[in-house]
Amino acid sequence: MKSEKKTNRALPLAALALLLGGALVLPGCSTTASSSSGPINFISSSDSTPDAEESTSTTEGEVSSSETSSSDDLPTDPLLRKYVLGLREGADLSETLTIQEIMTLVPRLWAENENNTWYCNGKAVSFGLSQDIQSAGIKAGDSYFSESISKGVLTTGARAYQDADGVDVYRTEKAEAETGKPLVATWGTEATSYTLDEYAESWGYTLDHFGNYYFGDYEQDGVVKNTIITEPTSSEDTAQLSYAKRLETGHYEVYIRLDTVGGVLNYQRQMVTLSGLQDLPPFEFCNLTFELDEELLPISCKVHEKYTATLAALPIPAPTEANLEIAYFPGATASIPELSQAVDYSTSGLFE
Repeated sequence: MKSEKKTNRALPLAALALLLGGALVLPGCSTTASSSSGPINFISSSDSTPDAEESTSTTEGEVSSSETSSSDDLPTDPLLRKYVLGLREGADLSETLTIQEIMTLVPRLWAENENNTWYCNGKAVSFGLSQDIQSAGIKAGDSYFSESISKGVLTTGARAYQDADGVDVYRTEKAEAETGKPLVATWGTEATSYTLDEYAESWGYTLDHFGNYYFGDYEQDGVVKNTIITEPTSSEDTAQLSYAKRLETGHYEVYIRLDTVGGVLNYQRQMVTLSGLQDLPPFEFCNLTFELDEELLPISCKVHEKYTATLAALPIPAPTEANLEIAYFPGATASIPELSQAVDYSTSGLFE
């Protein structure tokens, strides 16, 4: 993989419906960045990797970290200890853990798996024009893959292949699909090659992270906030607040009303890079509804969001509303496709 330089290629100029829904679940990066409203410093991140902090395995009661208390087999990390104790006691984790703690654990548990896959499908609408959105991601050991395809009035998309040396990105040339079937894209053969740092700077994340939404504390203009909104932001604020609850199945529903500054910054950076936007697109709202299993591994997520995107080449603000569904398969093995191969969406359950 080339990591010493980038290939200069013009970004495709999509019109109003370049909605980038596939970007919603591509891995996020919790690096310090800035926006037009002032510098943002991410104080803590839910995207901690096992190398950075002790982490649990996905098997109840087991701990993958070698650092455990000398008096018992529980992890020394306070949050992991709280989590493992809750599992052993059969506790309702939505009561014993805060929403912030749950969304700190989800990426860490996800990252513990040697293999993972996820798929996304949905639509977005701008000025009455509908755009189909489709994406997928694969973790296979130390190799990572993602693709995002959007088709409507125009077609756009990107494929990314990541290993220890960097990331190669290929652009979509065309995409077609039969009714009710996944889009199948034809990819250009010339890659834009990035180092991992370059890719994180341009796209807001690297592919080894769980998602490009940020769940955690950030500081802006001297004020510290958490990106998961659990309290009204003003006396006029009547929107649904974030919550977590255990379902009758034993699974958990976690609704995230995401802060539209720090929570979406990495996503905004990706949108600018992929679509050639004039600036970071402001968000009106971004709401995520996760279903997690008994051990807080992700099963699905429904996304409802609204933002305004303005292309640099066509400076007309375009209000855009998207609804998408993500299916997660923690631990599932899938082969990373060659550039000429299509992703197998047959097991996603998102197409009929």
